[in-house]
Amino acid sequence: MCEQYLPLIIDQVSSLCLSDSEETPQLPELLIHYGLTIDEFTHLRSLLIQKIDSSNTIFNITSDCFYLPYLTHLKIIECHVANDKNSHQIINNIWRLPRLKHCTLDVIFEGGLTFAELPIISTSIEYLLIKNVIFSSIGLTHLLNSTSYLQHLCIQFGQSSNAELDTRHIIPSIISLKLNFDGSLAALTNILQKVIETRENSQSELQLKNLLNRAPRLEFLCIDATLFLLLTQLNITHSSLRRLHLKHYRAKMNRYMNATQCSILTDSLIGRQCEVLRIRVENRAIVLDLVRTMHNLRALNCECQDDIWNNNSLLFSKDELIEWFRRVLPEKCSIRRQESRLIQMWINQ
Repeated sequence: MCEQYLPLIIDQVSSLCLSDSEETPQLPELLIHYGLTIDEFTHLRSLLIQKIDSSNTIFNITSDCFYLPYLTHLKIIECHVANDKNSHQIINNIWRLPRLKHCTLDVIFEGGLTFAELPIISTSIEYLLIKNVIFSSIGLTHLLNSTSYLQHLCIQFGQSSNAELDTRHIIPSIISLKLNFDGSLAALTNILQKVIETRENSQSELQLKNLLNRAPRLEFLCIDATLFLLLTQLNITHSSLRRLHLKHYRAKMNRYMNATQCSILTDSLIGRQCEVLRIRVENRAIVLDLVRTMHNLRALNCECQDDIWNNNSLLFSKDELIEWFRRVLPEKCSIRRQESRLIQMWINQ
């Protein structure tokens, strides 16, 4: 197929997966064997490099990508890079791609990964996800300095020293920030939920406040509920933040917010301007308070601890909690159960 048919359509291919997996063993080598190189896919827009453990192969592929004028999406996943020199060269290749906007790096860099002294600043990357690398404050500063138009960032962040983030560095382009914070001393590993992760220490709240202050266009924040309550004590203001997702990473037992905690939310500056909220609460009465007191709220996604619904309830036509909400809330509120325990409300204030 590579020899007979691929050359006939090679300039029409827009998406390509190069994988050395069980289904396509030695595929990158086969392309080379038949005299084909990545730069011949002249209309390629999306490239997936998967399960390749040869650093030289990854380097050669990313080098050829420079000659692809339409390439905007690059994923390198389940791969292995052997040493510092190779990792630095591969990052250089990626960062110099002129139109690359979406980049995912799920790679084990045996010698570590650093963006210090990177000779190139990417002016095109907007979405960046990096797994298997724990960034210190200094490392994060170097990364931000090398991606001037970054809007969505997903990394593992673990404070490994007393160094603080360079507060002189402004991130005006960031519009989405997700934080996973479960309070453990070890670095968090849940990268798949697209979060920036941090370790629990006495400076966590101040560091996060600095991050928020340097992202003036931020619209959406996904954060641990307990950490958010601590942040409200710092009187954080953020004019563009409108969507809030309160998760429960730190709590080991109680994963639902009580009435007192929710009143702190509604009284906060961010709570007052919140338009879209996802939250878990102890009881349904708290939901009523949220709807009545958060005057800018237009969409509420909630879970209630006193919800008796379960998978077996699918056998019955009545949904007790949904019917209760429809009785006590204004008729203009649209209410439905989206998942087994998630209630979605569209609030027409």
